[in-house]
Amino acid sequence: MQRNINLLIDDLPDGVQVDGERYCIATDHRTGLLFEQMLVDPGLTDDEKVQCALELYYGDSVPRNIEDALEALLWFYRCGAPKPPQPRRSSRNQGGSGRPERILDYAYDAPYIYAAFLAQYGVDLNAQNNLHWWKFSAMLDGLKEDQVICKIMSYRALNLRDIKDKDERARYRRLKARYALPNTAAIAKKKAIAETLFMQHEEGANEDS
Repeated sequence: MQRNINLLIDDLPDGVQVDGERYCIATDHRTGLLFEQMLVDPGLTDDEKVQCALELYYGDSVPRNIEDALEALLWFYRCGAPKPPQPRRSSRNQGGSGRPERILDYAYDAPYIYAAFLAQYGVDLNAQNNLHWWKFSAMLDGLKEDQVICKIMSYRALNLRDIKDKDERARYRRLKARYALPNTAAIAKKKAIAETLFMQHEEGANEDS
């Protein structure tokens, strides 16, 4: 089991425990971004995604215990956060469609994310070769509301049915359409399937232990 880490006082992890042994893991933000893109890659099978994830994070030193290795890399990818609960089938997103709500895409929104980091933190992400994924994630979460990417995310998440004024609703409908992510439903479905696959590997490990 991975220990809890405080971003303020602890050294950030550069490895994980698998079967009681320590394995180095790729910590840079680019690995996390590639992992996200890989999850929704339609050209990869489920088994290929698992293999790609292992190679992305462990390189040539992939642990023999695949289930525990996946659990460890997901712990790292979630920045030490606990595994999120499975959503109920009846749950609905803010848009009311019943599909997972995607308000950020690292590839599609790359220019906005780049500009926000440069403006707010003075960090040139293109020049950063080893920005720790946990630092990147914390900085992304800490972006101010006046950053363009944050405004765009708020437009995407907005439920138009909550806006009573007709003119305002029409204005936000145009903004949602302008900044809508491409193939939102299809990509969200692919990502949900991929995440379920990784969770199934974790559950299989727990049942065998």
